[in-house]
Amino acid sequence: MTERTEERFNVYTKSRTSIGTGSNAPLELVDFVVGGSYDTSNYKYTVLNGGTYLIGISVNKSGNSSTGTADIMVSRSGQDDFMISRRQLIVFARDSSINQVFMFKLEAGDILYATSPYGNPVTNISTYTSDDIKNSFW
Repeated sequence: MTERTEERFNVYTKSRTSIGTGSNAPLELVDFVVGGSYDTSNYKYTVLNGGTYLIGISVNKSGNSSTGTADIMVSRSGQDDFMISRRQLIVFARDSSINQVFMFKLEAGDILYATSPYGNPVTNISTYTSDDIKNSFW
């Protein structure tokens, strides 16, 4: 019998930062990383063990923008980066949350990151100082 290996991570930020078009979500604070690795300079998580993962992200639509999206992307050796989350377009309310949670089968060495193709969502509605994690990528 093979021992089960669990891998998990949660990263976040306490600042209100716009995720500019084509930019990765600037989540520089690490709550925890068990297995795999997270690079705080490019905001990318590298998968150590292949398997089915529950993945999620939470960001906010900017109050100054009429739209906002957040995509979760994968870099896989030998392939172009590809989107694994269905794009969510928010157009109906200021400061709306964009929350995605889904399952996806990843391979060892895959690199996950969150980006915005357009709409400039923000990491938080406002900057905060508590230890409570509000918006994150996991």
